[in-house]
Amino acid sequence: MPRKPKARAPLSEREPFVIAGTTVAPGERRTLQLAAARLPTQTQLSIPLVVVHGLQDGPRLWLSAAIHGDELNGVEIIRRVLETISPLTLRGTLVAVPIVNVFGFLEQSRYLPIGSQGDRGSTWQIPLCARHGSANNWSESCQLIRSKTQRVELDAGCDDYVAKPINRPLLLRTVAKYAAGSCATP
Repeated sequence: MPRKPKARAPLSEREPFVIAGTTVAPGERRTLQLAAARLPTQTQLSIPLVVVHGLQDGPRLWLSAAIHGDELNGVEIIRRVLETISPLTLRGTLVAVPIVNVFGFLEQSRYLPIGSQGDRGSTWQIPLCARHGSANNWSESCQLIRSKTQRVELDAGCDDYVAKPINRPLLLRTVAKYAAGSCATP
């Protein structure tokens, strides 16, 4: 008589993590593409998202970068972080969004193509979840993220910069300031 296979014990008693209608089991890593917009060519534009759901309970961290499309440092930082994290040893859940502002990233621009002339589509003024979602399951996920998650946005920083489009008088004043040695050095 053939043997019955032994029932496998689950890797974890932890609940799965659900985001934007996708279920991520404990001990699993999932890469998602969240629909963001459709270009005039009808090409779907999506936002990359990686969920690492650890086997054991712990904190939830939302780690995002490129909220300004011309700030690329955080994209590489997130790539390196994801290389080092195993869902089998992680306590908690990591939700990583390496490129929040896909429009700006593709155009090498700081801004989204929305907003008034005054803010030129400044991304920090728009709640993260409202930026991408229209589906109910995405807005439910946003509620979950807002309420129970620590959030870290990786930005490139500087003391002084001139954003595009270039304001010539401001650019000349900024260059003159640093050329004259008026900036503090560490």
